Formats: sequence, structure tokens, C-alpha cells
Amino acid sequence: MIAGSARRRSASEPGEPRPRKRADPAGKAINLHVAKKMKYLRITNGKTQREMAEVLGLNYQQIHKYENGISRITLEKLWITAKFFNVGIPYFFQDLDPSILEPAIEPNFGGAPEDVSESSRLQVAMGRALLQIASAQVLRGLLTYIRAIAGASGTEPPT
Repeated sequence: MIAGSARRRSASEPGEPRPRKRADPAGKAINLHVAKKMKYLRITNGKTQREMAEVLGLNYQQIHKYENGISRITLEKLWITAKFFNVGIPYFFQDLDPSILEPAIEPNFGGAPEDVSESSRLQVAMGRALLQIASAQVLRGLLTYIRAIAGASGTEPPT
């Protein structure tokens, strides 16, 4: 090694290949969807990548990477983007195809599908249906209704 230089060592032993990250198709699809929504917002509001970069404290190349699904946007940057364009975070997930979420939201009980209770299956189905509702007013009403029913059964959900 050259004097004064330092080399980072990986957690694995020298000569061992690094473990690869598992590809997450649902995660990729969600990131691409959010990226398209972000780009659409920027373009329809007449903003350039350079202007967006300034708002987010980044360089324009990073905005390009976000919008093309090359890099994942952080929640902090998504929040700033939403505030800048006066939209809610749910905007970025509207029109998301629920079928891509199936592997991501299916409960894993470690057993055969027969071991999954009907209650668990219904909760997953309700979650999928709720993802398709865009109206905050409707969602608030449903939440109030569900909390009232849960309270009537003696099990108050956390708020």
C-alpha cells in the first residue's frame, strides 16, 4: 500500500465476493412510478431540472437520476418536492398499479396459505382497496368509521 493512502476493507474476508442485494421488483416499480410523477409535476409547472436541484439542494444530474429511476429519492427530498408544488405525499402514489404491490404486502406467516386466517386475508384486501382511494376526505371518514367499530368491539386501535 502507498504511504498515506488508506483502503476501506469490506465486512467480508479478502477475496470473498460481496453479497449482492436482492432485487425488489415491487420496490423498483414504486420508485419508477414516483419518479414519473415527480417529472410530470416539474414539467407541468414549467420548472427545469436545475431549478428543482436548487430547491432540493442538489445538482441537476441528481434530479435526472431521480426522474429516470436510476436513484431513489429520499423521503426528505420527496417531502420538500411535495411542499414546493403544494401537493400531498399521496399524490406521488396515486394511480399506482396495486398488482405490483402484491408480493410486498402479502403477510408472511411461514406456513401454507391455508394457515392464513380469514381475518388476515381480509385486512390485506382492505389495504389494497384503500390504496385505490385518492380522496383524503373519504379516507378520513373511513378511518373514523373503522375506529368507531373497533372501539365498539373493545379493541381501540392506536391513533
